[in-house]
Amino acid sequence: MAINTYFKNIADAIREKTGGSAFITPGQMPGEIRNIVTGSAAVIKPLHTDINNGWYIKSSGDFFRDDGVNYRVDMYPIQINHRYVVGLGNPVGARFRVSRCNHDFFTEPDITSPVQGSRVTYNDSPSAYINFSFTSDTNIPYLYIYKSSTGENVFSYLLDITELQNEGY
Repeated sequence: MAINTYFKNIADAIREKTGGSAFITPGQMPGEIRNIVTGSAAVIKPLHTDINNGWYIKSSGDFFRDDGVNYRVDMYPIQINHRYVVGLGNPVGARFRVSRCNHDFFTEPDITSPVQGSRVTYNDSPSAYINFSFTSDTNIPYLYIYKSSTGENVFSYLLDITELQNEGY
């Protein structure tokens, strides 16, 4: 492949990320790449959203399986000694139960029920845009947000306050 093709591919990739359409010279490429905004490490992306394989969180924080019910659960990675804000980003939700667990119910849905969890918060009548903060004091790697059978696309979010403080301004 000719060097011009390499530069064109790099320029195309930059334009794809920035939404731009202008011609980019090889000398401009390093600056263009440095200016790409990649987001904050404080905004945790879910590993899985709207998990619908029968697992749900009881009020105790433990996880149970019931294949006959349409439960929705989101799963996030968390770290020990980090402070988080967790919430629902929709004005309506039938449940807001948040628990930590060592098990990945998405990749291994058929584990024997029940599974011990560690309750973070519990609310069966959440208000609009409810949120809760907590510090993860254990080395449990997953946080689950249970949204009940309200259907798909009930948005949840997790912000890592520890990472936000480390980013500075």
